[in-house]
Amino acid sequence: MSTASATLLVVAVLTSAALVKQAGRLLRSIWRFRGTRLVVCPQTNAPAAVRVDAWSAAWAEMMRDQSIALADCSRWPARRFCRQTCLGHVKTDPDGSRVSAFVARWYGDKRCVYCGRSIPDAGLGWHHAALVDDDGATIEWSSVPPEELPDLLPTHAPACWDCHVAETFRRTHQQLTDRPSSRPS
Repeated sequence: MSTASATLLVVAVLTSAALVKQAGRLLRSIWRFRGTRLVVCPQTNAPAAVRVDAWSAAWAEMMRDQSIALADCSRWPARRFCRQTCLGHVKTDPDGSRVSAFVARWYGDKRCVYCGRSIPDAGLGWHHAALVDDDGATIEWSSVPPEELPDLLPTHAPACWDCHVAETFRRTHQQLTDRPSSRPS
């Protein structure tokens, strides 16, 4: 192999390594900015669910720019052309402003009102924890619009996924639980 070929090979390998490193940084940034976040709208002082334009935020971060923009907001279209000052919180705490982080903090030290077990993963997987209203009806937290969660959580009790399923079945099939058992003793 000639010296020029060896030099070209080294340059190609180093360039590839740099590109892979940059691609990894870009993907980590996209991952960090994805998802729905809960912020306080500075204009209304009410909770708002927002989504950051993750691709442009990641690209801006790669260019050492700190600007990020909204892709969606629960206050739109009425407030579509706001100054997006709510993004200050997202910039300072990209992970903590996620709806899932907000919910995880609320469920953090609570126990299921039915079985008494702790609810460690509140719904960061396939099964979401639930909320119990005054009538005993349960609803998965993930089915509540995110901007309504701050007002709803204090008025509801926590329930684990298993108890939510059991209570939903019991409530929707009450005729099955009201009949005496037909099993022989």
